[in-house]
Amino acid sequence: MSTRTSPLPAAPVLRRRGPRTPLSPAAWIGILAALAAASVAVYLTVDLSGSLDYVLPRRVNRVLTMVLVAYAVGVSTVLFQTITDNRILTPSIMGFDALYMLIQTVLVFVIGSTGVAALGDGTRFGAELVLMVAFSWLIYRWLFTGSGRS
Repeated sequence: MSTRTSPLPAAPVLRRRGPRTPLSPAAWIGILAALAAASVAVYLTVDLSGSLDYVLPRRVNRVLTMVLVAYAVGVSTVLFQTITDNRILTPSIMGFDALYMLIQTVLVFVIGSTGVAALGDGTRFGAELVLMVAFSWLIYRWLFTGSGRS
């Protein structure tokens, strides 16, 4: 009986360099979530003075606003990266935050701060939405049309 030997030498075992961490990614997420919860608890309870009925709801509202903004930024970044099939592309890199600031500045310059304050929230949001989409469409149409542009 003959023994078969492989014509190729055995591949070397690749070893991981650097310190090895015993924690799984789920454990790290749990630790970070616990740290975030502790930070929120510290923010809500430290240096409370005056009426708790006044201070606490405002702090809770602020924390909920921060959570909502963080969630919205995360979702928009993931959606943007998924649509463009680019892992480093974000709305901020594309300049949408600068475009929003430009629209706000021009709006205050044209109609003044009292005019902006006098606009209703729905009217202002609708106008900002239309302007953002229109300017984005114009900028990217100019950038990505033509044979020499990619």
